[in-house]
Amino acid sequence: MQLGQDETPLDVGQQRQVRPIDATDERLFSLWSMVDRDTMGNRYELLDDLVDDSNEIAHYHGHGQHGGSVSGRIVIKRDFEAAYKRLCEQYFNGDESLYTAQQFKRRYRVSPSIFEKVYQQLLGKGVFRRPDKLDACGRKGIHPLVRMTAAFRVLAYGCGADREDENLSIGESTVHDAVKSFCKLLIQEFGDEYLNRTPTVAERNRILKHNKTRGFPGLFASWDCKHFVWDNCPVALQGQHKGHHAGGKYTKILEAIADGSCYIWFVHFGAPGSCNDINVLDKSSIVGALLSGQLDLKTEPYEINGTIRDWMYFLVDGIYPNWAIFVKTIAKEAREATPHLDFYASRQEGDVEKIPSMSNCNNILQV
Repeated sequence: MQLGQDETPLDVGQQRQVRPIDATDERLFSLWSMVDRDTMGNRYELLDDLVDDSNEIAHYHGHGQHGGSVSGRIVIKRDFEAAYKRLCEQYFNGDESLYTAQQFKRRYRVSPSIFEKVYQQLLGKGVFRRPDKLDACGRKGIHPLVRMTAAFRVLAYGCGADREDENLSIGESTVHDAVKSFCKLLIQEFGDEYLNRTPTVAERNRILKHNKTRGFPGLFASWDCKHFVWDNCPVALQGQHKGHHAGGKYTKILEAIADGSCYIWFVHFGAPGSCNDINVLDKSSIVGALLSGQLDLKTEPYEINGTIRDWMYFLVDGIYPNWAIFVKTIAKEAREATPHLDFYASRQEGDVEKIPSMSNCNNILQV
């Protein structure tokens, strides 16, 4: 049977049996002879559109490969060396720095000495690789001092990741990586020294002596939960994070043990705002530390109202259970009989109350 000039076997109804093919089959391109070229071209255009859409979706959700060329992205030629020199002239040029140590502390939220300690400890780890390391093109990349400054600024001000691009010449995705790496390395390097630990003998004696002068012998610290407003709470999580605190706003709960100097010895953070203090206590990592022995409350014997005790205790709200380590606020009926005790207990419990005011100034939950 003769075919016309513009006809194909499919047009005249002569179906051919074609065996299944895979991506490596050499007969892949022979399909062009079986299907109308215009139809195939339209299908390839549709396929290209689908691929572009899927790439955009993957990039939006962070599932795509990091780095490489992205269709439609503008190449920005940032001057990393100039950004590093400018930063040094502003803050890290000794007495000749443009800004003072007080301005440094206000903008970094730490003193220059603490920043230097953290910087030297994290240098060469994670994304903070040493400045002499070259990239794939043989050029020096972003200096680790610039990366760490960007991480400090995001955590200090709660600003967007792309906000630092103008001053530090550092991209949004690079800032995100710097913040994540900084937080992980900070816990890894300093967690054993500063995070969730039992006080030493000297520290314990100092705390007990101070609290004894305040009228509470044997008191270790205050134990309480506080709500932090989460301004950028995702819609999918808003139901579990909305409670009766902060006017019905979406919150995260901080459970902490803090002494009179506002030093936080143990902390459990992240419970949704719909929980109350008892719900948080049921799954508290602080209780786990007590059961495992990580938090040791044993101390030298002391006497209260004729009773000898050798355990430190905590001041808590009335909602907490009747545990031997908890001393709760006085019931309303007894306050008139012992107004002085209620006054001092309320002041002592305020140790944890101060934490939100100190932390909110850093806008941590806006990151």
